[in-house]
Amino acid sequence: MRISTSHPLIFVAEDDPDDREILKEAFRDVILETRFQFFENGQKLLEHLSVLDQKAFPAFILLDLNMPVMNGFEALEVIKSDPLLRVIPVLILTTSSNTGDIWKSYQLGTNSYFTKPRSFEGFTELARAIERYWLDSARLPVRG
Repeated sequence: MRISTSHPLIFVAEDDPDDREILKEAFRDVILETRFQFFENGQKLLEHLSVLDQKAFPAFILLDLNMPVMNGFEALEVIKSDPLLRVIPVLILTTSSNTGDIWKSYQLGTNSYFTKPRSFEGFTELARAIERYWLDSARLPVRG
């Protein structure tokens, strides 16, 4: 099923409120009706995912690595080991450009790895690239 780019739902696990706001603004500059659900850490994301019907899954998850309580690596490992959840694309979006973090993320099953841009314009360009690939070009599995 192609996710409509007119109202895509994106889950974001990000503990920094400033980064959450920048992401929201950047995506809404690219896709006007983007819907977000924000989670302060991986544990809150997983708790929410555990009660969702497949029809309510997001188009994809943006996942920071460095978060309190449960970090992105731990959340990614749980998501990609769950037969129902592993179909959700998980895109790492973090400040780390460490090759070890990139390697570990792909070993755990991430679908893409992005380093956070340093400017709002960079976030907008990233949102545009993600929109073109994940919402316009990629074919996602039929849900429910």
